[in-house]
Amino acid sequence: MDHQLRLMVDPEAEPVAHHTPVPVPIHWKEEVKAGLDQDVRLGVLEPVPVGEPVTWCHRMVVCAKKNGKPRRTVDFQPLNVHATRETHHTPSPFHQARSVPNGKRKTVFDAWNGYHSVPIPEEDRHLTTFITPWGRYRYKTAPQGYIASGDAYTRRYDEIVADIPNKTKCVDDVLLWADSIEESFFQAVQWLDICGRHGITLNPDKFIFGQDIVEFAGFEVTSNTVRPCMKYLKAILDFPTPRNITDVRSWFGLVNQVSYAFSMADKMLPFRQLLKSGTPFFWDEHINKLFEESKAAIISEIEEGVRIFDKSKPTCLATDWSKTGIGFWLFQKHCSCKGSEPFCCNTGWRITLVGSRFTHPAESRYAPVEGEALAVVDALDKARYFVLGCDDLIIAVDHKPLLKIFSDRSLEDISNSRLRNLKEKTLRYRFRMIHVPGVKHHAADGVSRHPTGDPEKLILSDDIAAIRNSTMSLPPATSFLSDIHHIDLESDATEIDNSVFISAVSSLDSLAVKSVTWDRVRTATASDDNMNELINLIESGTPEFRHEFPPQLTGILPIP
Repeated sequence: MDHQLRLMVDPEAEPVAHHTPVPVPIHWKEEVKAGLDQDVRLGVLEPVPVGEPVTWCHRMVVCAKKNGKPRRTVDFQPLNVHATRETHHTPSPFHQARSVPNGKRKTVFDAWNGYHSVPIPEEDRHLTTFITPWGRYRYKTAPQGYIASGDAYTRRYDEIVADIPNKTKCVDDVLLWADSIEESFFQAVQWLDICGRHGITLNPDKFIFGQDIVEFAGFEVTSNTVRPCMKYLKAILDFPTPRNITDVRSWFGLVNQVSYAFSMADKMLPFRQLLKSGTPFFWDEHINKLFEESKAAIISEIEEGVRIFDKSKPTCLATDWSKTGIGFWLFQKHCSCKGSEPFCCNTGWRITLVGSRFTHPAESRYAPVEGEALAVVDALDKARYFVLGCDDLIIAVDHKPLLKIFSDRSLEDISNSRLRNLKEKTLRYRFRMIHVPGVKHHAADGVSRHPTGDPEKLILSDDIAAIRNSTMSLPPATSFLSDIHHIDLESDATEIDNSVFISAVSSLDSLAVKSVTWDRVRTATASDDNMNELINLIESGTPEFRHEFPPQLTGILPIP
């Protein structure tokens, strides 16, 4: 079976070749070079043969992982513009979830990206060449960041497990079903065996075994029903009751954009009257009933939207960030209006998904451009079952500076490391970003300002692997400082200078970290001349004025 990835690039495209590498911070050089050498030994990379002419040549960009260790990235954006994707049909998430028979025991596996298990034919490898301070390398396997790597990996994964019965698979998620726990056990063993033999890495944290109710591809699959996961409905079900006119406008704008017909219905007249100029805010039982009915109308729209989702239709992901939360809405075009610009008419774009969550304290202090970028990445991850591989995906934002960052700006040109890391997480998606004025961005704005989900941390598969393996090979002092660095990144909005961090790590490699005890404090105090002088001074009576202190102690007690 041929599992190779052919790199299909427009033959008329003008190759982009960089001849100068991006500098690697001095304290990372040894580790980055060791990583390159390791990937050469593993068959992931190879040095470009001597005498090989330059066609395409990309740049390697090195930035920090959450654990402070260097992450190596190759910026394939110039190549992706001219690359065509490998067509590989898969049913919509809803139809896959609906294929599970009633009354079955269900087991769920989630795979991490295994792009490096897909080889590239030798004649295509020159397209992946990248330059480093140690010369040129190229990939022998599908590289992360290349637009078609995910398609090839998905196809290979599907072919490997094609003969296993009683399963359905969507992107990296797999659901197996059986009649009993015993059958589920042997079924799971078979799955683990075939994945292990073909180099497919599974995520242990996402493993669910032999349950009646499971989450799969964004749906809750029970013994006899399929419905959107509660996390996609909570943004509406738990939307807080408006407390002022501003809240009313936020909610009604959301309803108007998502369910125009309901917002214009006669029963919503009292709600609309609240928005008239000069009308004082009030909230009674009748309006609260309309509020709950409008929630039910939107939930109904979502349930219908996921059922009729069509991967061939123009799809729009609208995202927004506020200091309180981040939110998104996923829409699809079902009207006959010309073009594919979002919200061309009041009823043509149907809702599919919605989500929101509170921000972490650090995220609430992000600069606006960082927060809006976070909202985009978070939304892509949560909606990945519906948008990964989409050829007509539009991301709508109300923050214009994002358009330049997420369009043609190369990674090495983004000096802000947080923005660079966030953009890197979007490289496997193909989308067009547009600016939508705030007056047309009601839905995303409403859920970001009134979030409902817990402030979960955005950690993707490569981040999980990095966190799991980050400190296993580090000496104690380095591991300890790495943990401090990781905590600080989550609690402080200011980026840490990674070169300073790595320098500190290097200097601590030979030290042993000891706990602070009273015995150690007494021992250290007894051997410190200044501390002994201070003790004697206190016992004999401290001076009244600063100039009466011994010179070596004047900085300890700043008395005027």
